[in-house]
Amino acid sequence: MAMITPSTLGAQLRAANQVRNLEGDVARFQEASVTGRKTDLASEGPGVLATLTDLRARFSRIEADRQSIDLFQSRADLKQQAMQSLDAPLTQVVTIAATGLDDLNETVRASLQNAARGALDEVVAALNVSDGSRFLFSGVAGDRSPLQDFATVNPATGFSPKDVIDAAILANPPVDAASATTFLASLDDIFNDVGPAGQNFEETFYNGAPSGSPRVEARLADDVTVSMGMDANDGAVRDIIKGLAVFASFDPAGLAPDAYRTIMQGAFDSLTSGLDDLRVAQSQLGNDQRLAANISTRNDALSGLINERVVTLESADPFETQIRLQGLIGQLETAFTLTSRIANLSLINFLR
Repeated sequence: MAMITPSTLGAQLRAANQVRNLEGDVARFQEASVTGRKTDLASEGPGVLATLTDLRARFSRIEADRQSIDLFQSRADLKQQAMQSLDAPLTQVVTIAATGLDDLNETVRASLQNAARGALDEVVAALNVSDGSRFLFSGVAGDRSPLQDFATVNPATGFSPKDVIDAAILANPPVDAASATTFLASLDDIFNDVGPAGQNFEETFYNGAPSGSPRVEARLADDVTVSMGMDANDGAVRDIIKGLAVFASFDPAGLAPDAYRTIMQGAFDSLTSGLDDLRVAQSQLGNDQRLAANISTRNDALSGLINERVVTLESADPFETQIRLQGLIGQLETAFTLTSRIANLSLINFLR
């Protein structure tokens, strides 16, 4: 039986420790051989780890930007569709109104009134669009639909938008050009929110975030933020609803010719101004969408380059891995042999 002396025990422990270390190295290189990835990046030096950390952080920022851009594009598309859907009905009203401004033909007047009523309903329906999580034309108050149905009472004031227009007509009945001008001025006050209490645009017609609230914005990149576009209390919408409300609310047969011309011209100017501004808002939002698309394309290219760089830094060279693995296996076999010999050391074996 072999006797283990302190010196022999120390040598045996050192050899066993070497075996364990070599076994760990062999296991790591076997994993690298299978996965193709380095298993001990720390051994590559602090510069490699710092570079990888920076690359992964940049990749994470790009992914966050991609999600923000996708959400912006999705909501912007819905807003564009809503605004575009209004072009035809509003243009139809403008066309009829242009024909009937100086025409006392009752058929033209009735056609204008009916077209305006239909367009009002379409404006309310289109701008009350939601993406399922928020109403898109309500500003920061995305939890509620922005526009009140024209004939439905707003519980906050007890008036419907139609009630407000009817009250303005009763307060300033247009019987001639002068009184018609006074009536139009009273409507301007209502739509500029300086009319009678409870009867202003942002009190009865509109339920979204009030004027002066922060605009809804979308972050496209670290240094690029854009607006989410027009809200339903912007000037374009106010002018459109004001013009349509006038066309829809008057009985053409009940107006004197000079009052009719004054009122129709005022409504026509308001509607055409609002329609022009609506188209400008569409164009501006479209520009921001193109910017978002360009940034998205840039991000796709950049994320591809970053991914390639990360793969390069993390990938293990298969030929180098095999050479080092074979070398480690040889060292491990030698260590096993040495350990076995140390375990069998004794004076008797030495003297044989």
